[in-house]
Amino acid sequence: MRHKERYTSSHALNFQNKFHLSRFGEYLQSIDEWNLGRSPAEIIAEKEGQIKILKEQLQRLMDDRREAEKLETDYPINIASGYVLTVVDLFKKIETLKVGDKELVFSQMPITWAKMICRYFQEDGEPIKLDRVRRYYPRDPSKPSGGSSAIPSENQHFNIVPAKRRAS
Repeated sequence: MRHKERYTSSHALNFQNKFHLSRFGEYLQSIDEWNLGRSPAEIIAEKEGQIKILKEQLQRLMDDRREAEKLETDYPINIASGYVLTVVDLFKKIETLKVGDKELVFSQMPITWAKMICRYFQEDGEPIKLDRVRRYYPRDPSKPSGGSSAIPSENQHFNIVPAKRRAS
């Protein structure tokens, strides 16, 4: 661009035009799908950087997957036929246990218990459906919704009581 006199009356208009042209150039670069405004070396360098980042991300994900697979099992715990709700009742009772004034176990979301039961337990060799267990774990136990239920009394076979302290 040739040199423009800065003290003329059209200087403000020239400055504004330069600004609009530079913004338009930035816009064109942002939609340049075919990389027409860049050299092959720039394109290759950018792509190599992206490949490096993706390889590092892939390695992290593969490491995370290996760690997660260590916890997986092909042998879930089998519950006798008809006693799934008894096991659910036991977990509900475990949720309420306290050691001193602290909760023994705590889950931010109650559905975690239902997912754990469905993932690691089976009933008579068959998977347990999440929808069957979910209704016993309402989102807010203090305000159960219409879709939630209490464990029927005929499935409440056990009580968990604290052990008596033994003299040392």
